[in-house]
Amino acid sequence: IDELELDSKASPFMLSRGQRQMVALAATVVTNPKILLLDEPTCGLDYKECMRIMQVVERLRKNGCCVIMVCHDMEVVLDYATRLITINDGKLIIDGSAHDVFEKPEVCSAAALYPPLLCSVSQGLVAHGFNKCNGLYVREELVEALRGEKIVKQTVQN
Repeated sequence: IDELELDSKASPFMLSRGQRQMVALAATVVTNPKILLLDEPTCGLDYKECMRIMQVVERLRKNGCCVIMVCHDMEVVLDYATRLITINDGKLIIDGSAHDVFEKPEVCSAAALYPPLLCSVSQGLVAHGFNKCNGLYVREELVEALRGEKIVKQTVQN
């Protein structure tokens, strides 16, 4: 409860949707599960609530808990998934790291996935000759790769 910044005295009827999701996660976490199944744990949450939940999930994973999560938020998938299994129409499309999936536009298209913005930016930079940005899907790595590059701002006029 403390880690998720919840008021232990608050009435459950007065909690927001995000707070109710956090209470449900807290109730599960205290059992110290070996396997945790999550269905859209960040759906409908604001950024701060999403990060709180994912930090708890990440801590569990690092402590040996197997986390299986259904998630349609590709930003969360890129940041937290160690393995991504993509299924479309009941068929396995790909089984690999999020990085492997998102660097293959044809796979994303076949699975009806929209890669995170950072992946699209990286791929766009490579398409425009910034080859050292290839495969960089972590913000800090992409910024470091572009440090010192002369980038011309282009304005489109109607």
